[in-house]
Amino acid sequence: FTNHPMKIVILYTDNGPEKLISIASAKRIYSALKKLGYSMSKIPYSLETLSALSDYNLVINLVYGKEGEDGTISAILENSNISYLGPSTKNCLMTYNKLVTKYYLLKHGVRTPRISRGKYSLIYKPLNGGSSRQMFLSHNMESKSRKLPKNNYFYEEYLPGREFCSTAIKDRNKILYLPIVEIKKKGRVFNFKEKYKIRGDILEAPAKISHKLENEILTITRKCFKIFDCRFYIKVDFVLDTKNRPNVIEIDAIPGFGPKSILPKAAETKNIPFAKLMDILIHESTSC
Repeated sequence: FTNHPMKIVILYTDNGPEKLISIASAKRIYSALKKLGYSMSKIPYSLETLSALSDYNLVINLVYGKEGEDGTISAILENSNISYLGPSTKNCLMTYNKLVTKYYLLKHGVRTPRISRGKYSLIYKPLNGGSSRQMFLSHNMESKSRKLPKNNYFYEEYLPGREFCSTAIKDRNKILYLPIVEIKKKGRVFNFKEKYKIRGDILEAPAKISHKLENEILTITRKCFKIFDCRFYIKVDFVLDTKNRPNVIEIDAIPGFGPKSILPKAAETKNIPFAKLMDILIHESTSC
């Protein structure tokens, strides 16, 4: 562990649909790094606060959703030559819009659920945003389409198979792949309510899967790390199709770091406690 007086500021959001995970992640990271001897600050995000960050050695971007994940914050920090822990501008541009993400997945031969209004079951998903908010499942979209939001949504084939998350982090300039986590869905869709509001264990780490499936998921994760210009970490969400093949359904620009978040859970399974996980990421982000 490090005991370093460097000044770190956490940017988080205290409003909007993803404020809960932002606040929880900021609180947990702040506490862990403070105990390691870092000089820590937390600041709610606004465009005005970005102009006051030059006094810090490192900025941690925990602004989930628009501006934090669409490339706004990273572009400003990069152009200001301020070191930061978070996704690159290129990564944001490739992952914020789910249709853009699908384009790059398909371009590189990575399976992902079809986009269509076909006869099979469909997921109606927002183009942007995370935490599985505002997702709808229907067997007959035509009968319900008039009731659903019209803008910034798309139709995706619903695959009812098991769901997994694969994560990796940079450690001493090498990619460390963490144990795969299975999401034990209580409903047919792993949505915002299941992620953050229900009780009970819904994550199984490590996932109980065959070596063949594990290798397939890790191979795709490795490929995505490169395709999407990941700097320090990656979290890839998978669902199995009817042939038990992994399909990528989403790539998070900023994974959660709260008590119920998947990346820290995977790290703990590999005997990397949360404080050490953050110390690794801080080291990587200040040495690149």
